[in-house]
Amino acid sequence: MLGNIKDEGIILNVKDFRENDKKVDIFLSNNGIITAVAYGAKKSKKRFGGNLDPYNLGEFEILSTKKGFYLKEVSVKRIFTNIKSNIVTLTMLFNITKLIVKVPSNNKMIYKALLKILMKMESSNLDLKYYFFFLIYFLKKEGLFSLCNCYFCNSHIIDKLVIKNGQLVFMCKNCDNNIADLVDLQEDELSFLISCLNLDKNFERIKYNEKIFYKLEMFLIEYIREHFHLTLEKLPKIKANT
Repeated sequence: MLGNIKDEGIILNVKDFRENDKKVDIFLSNNGIITAVAYGAKKSKKRFGGNLDPYNLGEFEILSTKKGFYLKEVSVKRIFTNIKSNIVTLTMLFNITKLIVKVPSNNKMIYKALLKILMKMESSNLDLKYYFFFLIYFLKKEGLFSLCNCYFCNSHIIDKLVIKNGQLVFMCKNCDNNIADLVDLQEDELSFLISCLNLDKNFERIKYNEKIFYKLEMFLIEYIREHFHLTLEKLPKIKANT
């Protein structure tokens, strides 16, 4: 849509551009991910100041033209300060940014999920489950997970996860047809995965053993690498309250 865009958004990345300008990757609530040029952002601190810091939540006014997007005004709604002082949260944000910039999403639910994880990261008690929920939910919205029932017989009693034709599908034990691409997940890891995909209402209150996350991490990183040709960083194994 050409013309003026006014929308809430989250800054993902800021890069120097030409002598006095910057390019800003923004995830807009209603308009998806865009890259906008901020004229004079390097030269004049009055115009944008610290409003262009990554992961600021703001209100944006953007000019959309045939040549691209141009940032006119930014009004910050919230600055997430704590997330930038923790190596674990920085790694999470680095991975999330790489993923959603590599695979741009216009899905409003992905935007809401990102905003929620920023809120959770900003709290004093970092909970790893929200990061892994985001990765799993993103893959679901990209159509890479089947429904949480047996792919072959439609049973709701799930025992296995397999990769079939590049898609992640579930199986029950009665449909063991010796598919080679079996994902090695234990019962608790599979349960967490299904809870994320089903948006289980009990997800918020359940406390998971962090070992679940590090096992899922290896699988998710490898799958994302193979499917999107994108390498995510492993999380530093620093104790978190999960």
